[in-house]
Amino acid sequence: KEDPHPYRIIGSDARRATHSLAQYRFPERHVLIIGSETAGMSQEIFECCDDIIQIESESGSHALNASHAATLLMYRSWTQGIDFPGTKK
Repeated sequence: KEDPHPYRIIGSDARRATHSLAQYRFPERHVLIIGSETAGMSQEIFECCDDIIQIESESGSHALNASHAATLLMYRSWTQGIDFPGTKK
């Protein structure tokens, strides 16, 4: 059966995570969705995601600035060999 969309939809929401960022292996084709700092993701968006990643913090804080969360997620996927359009390693 063919996948209805060729991308894995990955969300970031500390309160309802299914995967830890430290252990997660990003697929070649993915879309990142970042929840807001205070409210996370809406239920509707949450249900669209294939995986939900939590960014661990030594302080135990669950709230990161959304732009910082996006930066960490994109950097982690890039260090795993995922190239973004227009970039070269």
